[in-house]
Amino acid sequence: MHQNYHFLRHLTEALRQEATGLKFMECFSQEKDELVIILAHARGKNNYYRPFFIRATLRPDFACLNFPEDFNRARQNSADLFENLYDLAVIDVRQFKNERALGLVLENNYTVVFKLFGNRSNAIVFQGDEVIDLFHNRLVSDNNLHLSALDRELDQTWEAYQAANYDHRKVFPTFGKEINAYLAEQFADKPSQSSEQCWQIIQETLNLLTHPTFKISLWHHQPTLTIVPLGEAMREHSNAIAALNDFYTTYNRVGVIAKEKGDALKILQKRIQRTEH
Repeated sequence: MHQNYHFLRHLTEALRQEATGLKFMECFSQEKDELVIILAHARGKNNYYRPFFIRATLRPDFACLNFPEDFNRARQNSADLFENLYDLAVIDVRQFKNERALGLVLENNYTVVFKLFGNRSNAIVFQGDEVIDLFHNRLVSDNNLHLSALDRELDQTWEAYQAANYDHRKVFPTFGKEINAYLAEQFADKPSQSSEQCWQIIQETLNLLTHPTFKISLWHHQPTLTIVPLGEAMREHSNAIAALNDFYTTYNRVGVIAKEKGDALKILQKRIQRTEH
């Protein structure tokens, strides 16, 4: 759930503490589907004073932010991006309500939005309410976005839950597959429970999401960043930035092998089922 709204809320809070007051020094890309932003207090003769690095990997099959302690820019095959933002101060980091997007708010009414929408993830520069630049220009529909429309109001009351015929997925579309899987386990433990009891479990889960411990787990043979207990727990973190860095490293180290193993096991399980039938 590294792209999940409930995780991004905590990431935004952590980034606000790190990034507010720094200046947007540099942005470049030297790998396909990846950009790096350097924030810092000031420019030195040869480097930046106390830099903070944001790396956004925005591949169709994997989109994730991470925050390396250092990053060496290549001398060749490296392209500057968003140059009109250079030397502008970061005045805030904002989370868009009920949405998988967060933004660096800069001086002069600029906002750099990381839109983490699965295979449609992108980095978008707004001035005021309008889009003025995109990282992935192939996502042409992103040109029609408006900053003011990114917040999403949702009715998540008991009455809305009743109106949705007690289907929490309609009332809480922000939960995503990991939280829904966790709730399915909780509901299955007590199959005879009432709608009121299910609602109470949902409220307890919301409290868990508000006061989290971030977990790196192996779930469905894949490294997964979770807040709720899910899969085989590997490590825990109290800081969202540290958790995301750990997840990014773990995914890139073992994720491909784990996926191949998972795909192979699915094929074998289907063969076993066919043989048993």
